[in-house]
Amino acid sequence: MMKPDNKTILVVMTNLVARKMSEGRAQSADPVRFYGFTPADVSGLHFWKRDANDNVWFRLHDGRVIDADGNLAEADLSHYIRQPDEVSNDEALVM
Repeated sequence: MMKPDNKTILVVMTNLVARKMSEGRAQSADPVRFYGFTPADVSGLHFWKRDANDNVWFRLHDGRVIDADGNLAEADLSHYIRQPDEVSNDEALVM
């Protein structure tokens, strides 16, 4: 899990909402209104989840995890930790 500063979290949130606006999947360009939380509410970001496509998940201080679409996601941390057999050869070279 990565814990960037609040300014970086806001940039991530804003970029995701802007993409959703361009796809017609968001009614508001305001990321706080879209997600229902502020960057200060985020304890960390996940960029991988077992059995899911690449995405971003926001882990909140209250224990909830919200995906890039604003949906509640699995909160169990083990779903966001790659096991050695889940890392591709290309990724293993970079790690």
